[in-house]
Amino acid sequence: MKNLRFINIAVYTLSLLLLSCSKAPEPVVTPGGNPGGGGTGIFVRQTFTSSYIEYRTGNYPLIITVPHGGTLTDASLTLRTTSNCPDPNFSTVYDTNTPELSELIDSVVFARTGKYPYIIFCRLKRTYIDVNRQIEYAIPRGSAAAKSIYDKFYSYIDQSKSLIFAKYGSGLLIDIHAHGHDKQEVEIGYQLSSSQLNLSDSEIDNNNLASQSSVYNLYKTVSAKQSFSQILRGDNSFGTLLHNNGIACIPNKSNPSPGITGYFSGGHITESSGSGAGGTIDAIQLEFNRDSRNSSTVRKNTAEQLVKAIELFFNLNYNFKQ
Repeated sequence: MKNLRFINIAVYTLSLLLLSCSKAPEPVVTPGGNPGGGGTGIFVRQTFTSSYIEYRTGNYPLIITVPHGGTLTDASLTLRTTSNCPDPNFSTVYDTNTPELSELIDSVVFARTGKYPYIIFCRLKRTYIDVNRQIEYAIPRGSAAAKSIYDKFYSYIDQSKSLIFAKYGSGLLIDIHAHGHDKQEVEIGYQLSSSQLNLSDSEIDNNNLASQSSVYNLYKTVSAKQSFSQILRGDNSFGTLLHNNGIACIPNKSNPSPGITGYFSGGHITESSGSGAGGTIDAIQLEFNRDSRNSSTVRKNTAEQLVKAIELFFNLNYNFKQ
């Protein structure tokens, strides 16, 4: 009988594990509440790990994605090469300290607001998959296992966007990266190239660049009060608010364009998940320089100043429904 009882417990446990991996998770809320944390219920955060993707549920209008901080390996998976994954910008570089920085951002958001952002980590090394690329460049050609991991990452983004839309009406996704450029500043990517940011304010405003950006919904929301160039580098822009909190960055009011220096404008995550692709969730890629993430003390300060800037950015530019 003891053996039979052990087998039954084991089967039951296995069935729960399989169930958790087979369907998208739903946030836990006590009776009377809702997935956004409202009502009389209390939001209870959950963490799900499936197919090397870690997903933490949230109840704040912010999504954090961490695509290039994975360290896990899997000998059963095919490694990406320039032959089986013909990405013109092929790279397997690890974004050092981005998971640690994102953990701190998560903690600071909760400490300041009492709410949790949604967070999605890819825990698999970039040598196997690059979730910040379109599918034909993200995985080895023909790898069904890698495609399943890729699809899981984006399904969690889509689920988070849907929950934020239902609760708040709009929101923001921040894609966390690390760069190795010599100039020590955080590069803020809106899906606009260096040459586009190098244009004058009037040229930016008159060339329909807003619709090409990953913050198109923000532009549509505030365009009666702010031009698109002001959204990118005006007083209420994310860059200016971050700069005012002591974080060197580009673009902002005092540092409006990259000129000929290295600059990352944003990858597939901001392109496909930002409001330029539709919907009301904006997206910004943040490329953190070495000096903003190279020690625990520095990372803590970066996270604190970043979250302060996010809060003010929300207050100045978004009108969330409650």
